[in-house]
Amino acid sequence: MRKFNLIFIVLISFSVSLFSQEKSGKLIILHTNDLHSNLTGFSPEIEYSPCVTGNDSTLAGFSRIAALIDIEKKKNPDNLLVLDAGDFLMGTFFHIYEADNGFQLQLMKKMGYDVVSLGNHEFDFGPGALTEIINANRGNGEIPLLTLANVEFDKKSKDDDSFENLYNNDVVKKYQIIKKDGLKIGVFGILGDDAKDVAPNVSPLKITNRIKTAKKIVKVLEKDEQVDFIICLSHSGIWKDKNGNWIGEDVDLAKKVKGIDVIISGHTHTTINDPIWIGEIPIVQTGSQGKNLGRFEINIVDGKINSAKYKLIPVNDDISGDCNIHKEIAGQIRIIDDRLLKPMGLGYYKPLAETDYDLVCDELGDLDSSNLGPLIADALHYYVNTESGESTDVAIIAAGVIRDKFRAGINGIQTVTDVFRVVSLGEGDDDIPGYPLAKV
Repeated sequence: MRKFNLIFIVLISFSVSLFSQEKSGKLIILHTNDLHSNLTGFSPEIEYSPCVTGNDSTLAGFSRIAALIDIEKKKNPDNLLVLDAGDFLMGTFFHIYEADNGFQLQLMKKMGYDVVSLGNHEFDFGPGALTEIINANRGNGEIPLLTLANVEFDKKSKDDDSFENLYNNDVVKKYQIIKKDGLKIGVFGILGDDAKDVAPNVSPLKITNRIKTAKKIVKVLEKDEQVDFIICLSHSGIWKDKNGNWIGEDVDLAKKVKGIDVIISGHTHTTINDPIWIGEIPIVQTGSQGKNLGRFEINIVDGKINSAKYKLIPVNDDISGDCNIHKEIAGQIRIIDDRLLKPMGLGYYKPLAETDYDLVCDELGDLDSSNLGPLIADALHYYVNTESGESTDVAIIAAGVIRDKFRAGINGIQTVTDVFRVVSLGEGDDDIPGYPLAKV
């Protein structure tokens, strides 16, 4: 009897040991958010030279990000996870022809991205156009796994049927399962309340309650999928209040939804140098436009974070970029030049203006001291009254549509790409990108 008990105890101990090992390991997460189609470095973009280091002050660029991912992959081939928390589209000339030749998503797969969440700007042209973009990319190669959990389809409208088919065919899923070095990881994307409010073209899709949805997904991942670790790609956001305390939708998410292990945040373009811990849940965000790459090294024991190291890696001229990725992007630049810019007498690298100081408009900062907002309003006023055949007394520009700033860089030369990046959203009915002007 004692011998039987001893064997039973040994077997139970062995089973517990195996179960514990399955839920333990080291995970390296590289992450971005709000890339906004900034495939090239900026600005001025004419100075960007990713295959040469030490000669410019430009930031970002997919070539540099690809090189950083490759370095990490060689060090940690089995436990590296590369994620993006949404708004990968909209912000440069590169987003214009996505529905035609599907370039960015399949490029991100080549760079090493595993899972990408959908943000509000992916829906800028509606769910049908987003479907075309995704399918065009799939036609040109493999793309990262895509996720968005809190979406509901309209049974009465056909306008979201093509997007619903992406879910029916598992092209986009409410959550994705990734296995890395023995760990079974659940990853799901959420679109926040503010992100939903600034995405009017998401209709007829309905964005459901993010907290209720997150609780349901976590329950499914824990009970049905039996994952070891859960990551939420939350395109919701976080910011500081006037007292310097971290607040926002992702803070609420961490407080109200138990079971999430890491929140990779997006939407608010917030640069977080060290994780914000809400209880046992860390929240991280890299800023925007690929200016930083987040690196989160996590030691997991029994499905929980035992220890962690985090850093933001500046994506700048210190990094020798992946020249093959840069060559692919150069091919897309030629398409933009030939199809869009040259017919208008412009050129991707053709000098357009010059400045020896930065021009800035910070929507969330001191707007009264903005030198860029008044410049744009004056430019609109000048154009309408001298070039359009119309006239106006007052010109107004909304701070929220000013997406970037002019940087003097080394030589100060600005091209049409730098100008477009500043006011890059919208479309008219004339096949020219950008919001149409309205006269009242």
